[in-house]
Amino acid sequence: MGPLATATGGSARRLDPGDGLTIPRVLAVRSTDTFEGADWIGLKMRDASVVRGIGVLPIFTGLLGMLLLLGSLAVTWAREGR
Repeated sequence: MGPLATATGGSARRLDPGDGLTIPRVLAVRSTDTFEGADWIGLKMRDASVVRGIGVLPIFTGLLGMLLLLGSLAVTWAREGR
C-alpha cells in the first residue's frame, strides 16, 4: 500500500508504532498535491454533495402517532370483547 499511496500523493501509516496509540489528525483539504504531513492526513473535498438545509420533525409528532395507534388498538380490543 505504501508505494501506491505515495504515488497518488497520500500516505499509509500504522496507528500503533509500538510505543502507544498515535492517531493522526484528519483534515479536509480542497486543492493540493499532498494529502499528508508529519501529524495529519488530508481528505480531498470534492463538493459532490451540498447540504442545502436540514428539516427537523418534532418528536411529539411521533409520540402523537404512537398514542393514536395504541388508542385505536384499545378501541378495537374493547369492541371485540363485547
